Amino acid sequence: MPIALRKDALLHLRNAYQQHMVQETDSAKAGQNFEYPSIHFSWYNRFAKQGGNVPPDVDPAEHRRKGKRKSSKTAQSQPFTSAELQENMKEYGILSQCFRDMFEWIAKAVELFLPAEYKVLAQYADILPMDAPCAAYPFTSFVINFNVATTLHRDWKDMMFCVVVALSDDKCTDGDLCFVEPGIRLQLRNGDVVMFLSGKLTHFNMHFKGLRASLVMHSDHAGKNWVSNRNNWEKSIYMNKVTPGQSFR
Repeated sequence: MPIALRKDALLHLRNAYQQHMVQETDSAKAGQNFEYPSIHFSWYNRFAKQGGNVPPDVDPAEHRRKGKRKSSKTAQSQPFTSAELQENMKEYGILSQCFRDMFEWIAKAVELFLPAEYKVLAQYADILPMDAPCAAYPFTSFVINFNVATTLHRDWKDMMFCVVVALSDDKCTDGDLCFVEPGIRLQLRNGDVVMFLSGKLTHFNMHFKGLRASLVMHSDHAGKNWVSNRNNWEKSIYMNKVTPGQSFR
């Protein structure tokens, strides 16, 4: 990533949260009890109500599942934003603006090196409810991990792959990103970027000392259901299906 995009990235993050979230940390001191805060500015589709076997003339808000006392809301049939995004709208706006050039640079890199995957991601991002924009386009979500050191895990709910940007000060040491299956250890420093199959590769962040955070861009794997058939509501007369480039009439 160009120096111009790297140099102030951590400063932007600290300013958005008045510097109290990113702190001088020695994660090894806490050992296995170490915890770190994170905020998910995300669009989810994984819990959306499916419309399979529902007659096309039944409004999603009027349909009641067998054994349920109450009808669902229409919004529950669509992708929705995370509670953390709704509770941090001011910070979301600040970070979206501050990281705009970075997001655009990463989008161009993804389109250049993974053009087919870029198109798949964009299909979901282009048809969110209310034509909602995505700051980290073509990804529909970005996550901020503060003071981050993680245990072994896979992000199996991610769509294909994720992009991780390391954010740190010049004095920060360690915090390497490790992949178990290929046996790779990446010594990421401020502004370094890595794309990988987050749902298939077991990975973790080592302990670190100093100021460190990460910016992660990803999309919900369940978004494919929204793209393919609007969560099985595509035949509903109450669900407008508009493809990119079209407009409501």
